Amino acid sequence: MNRRDFTKFLTASSFMFGLSCQRPEIFHLSEVKHEHSATYENILKYRTNFVFGYFPTGLIIETYENFPFRISGDKDNPFNKGIVPKSALASLYNLYDKYRISKPLIDGKETNLNFALERIFSSIENSVSKGKKIAIFLPFINSPFLNFKINQIENFTDKIVFVGLPPFDFFHSQHQANISFLNNDVYFIPDISRAKILINFGRDFLEHDPLSPFYISRFASNGSLKLFTFEDTHSLTGANSHLRIPVHQIDFPLFGLSFLKKILELNNKQELAEKFKEIFNGIDLPPIPESIISHLESSLHSTYFLCNDFLPPSMQIITFLLNLFSNQDLLATIDEKLISVELKNYAKYKKNFDKFITKPEEFVQIIFLDYDPDFYLNFPLLER
Repeated sequence: MNRRDFTKFLTASSFMFGLSCQRPEIFHLSEVKHEHSATYENILKYRTNFVFGYFPTGLIIETYENFPFRISGDKDNPFNKGIVPKSALASLYNLYDKYRISKPLIDGKETNLNFALERIFSSIENSVSKGKKIAIFLPFINSPFLNFKINQIENFTDKIVFVGLPPFDFFHSQHQANISFLNNDVYFIPDISRAKILINFGRDFLEHDPLSPFYISRFASNGSLKLFTFEDTHSLTGANSHLRIPVHQIDFPLFGLSFLKKILELNNKQELAEKFKEIFNGIDLPPIPESIISHLESSLHSTYFLCNDFLPPSMQIITFLLNLFSNQDLLATIDEKLISVELKNYAKYKKNFDKFITKPEEFVQIIFLDYDPDFYLNFPLLER
């Protein structure tokens, strides 16, 4: 067989092999609701921080075996010419809640940013001067300046430990995960179709995400699924939940901490449970409905927590912890995905997190730090 014959054989074989493979499906999402488009009025109304520009009116979502793996713009659409802006990568609209720039709270009272920062810094200095350790939970930060300052602090003292966790949820929006960790058009969507309990924080996840048809098909055959929704507005998801709990926007993290405390107790992590109990002493955590607790006790390791991406990073972090402690298998899954891409700080932050959960008695204080390009504090200062 000469070179030309071999080339023909290889081409024909490849073509026949391609015909025998299952082709990726293409799912078209052609409409964006006008009331959620990035108009000037909506930007003022919702105080968004994404770059101004109209979201695409056409999206193509490619799937393989009903699993979405790429999202792109419709090349035949004259409005976007096949380009999907980062602000619309995993969400047709990314309008943040109008309360997201609320003033910082100390002892349940609103105050200004300078006073809140002074309280935080004085509390940190006081603990460090006594040789005590502090854990600061924060989302992964892409700012070179802030990373430089964090490195400076860590080089100066070993009493302040920064615990960085990926602030993406396990269900719908992969916007932050795409920008920070993965390729721009590849999505990491774990299979939670066998979940027995879904606890959803914040509004509709079905209308919020262009990938929702795939979630609906996954859950359609799961007759034992229980859905509980905590939300600050009326939504279709809440109306179709087994239990809907109305929550004020700023109380979401407190409910998250209530669940965290309960899950630590159910998992017999007494040291961590006592540490959180000690640290949050004096803060009135809202009670979890008894009907949810009974389901948690019977199906803890089949429970997943969902968090809408309009909630602050502190809530995303708490949701990450909830999923971690309720289902240990998730951590290995995330490790595999995150380690496969270049994350300079991930190994260090992961090591600090392991140090925290294995020896919580070394830390006297936990601080949840929100980070935003505009730098805001909309979570009550939590300190002992």
